Amino acid sequence: MARKKPASMGQAISTFSFVLFGLLLALAALAEDGALKSGMLGLCAVMSFAGAARFKIQSAVDSFRARDRRQNRN
Repeated sequence: MARKKPASMGQAISTFSFVLFGLLLALAALAEDGALKSGMLGLCAVMSFAGAARFKIQSAVDSFRARDRRQNRN
């Protein structure tokens, strides 16, 4: 597999922002009393962490698709 170019400064900043706000949302979810509001804040925290891992997720999906294509050719 070809090496990809290094991440840009903008990608690093947005990833840091996703992680930071994910942590803040997780802390807010833990401090919240209501189950619905706490659950929604927790879901937003999980989605923010997924946004931070977006490049790793894309790489895993690409690997899975490539493996699936190789298996289907045989």
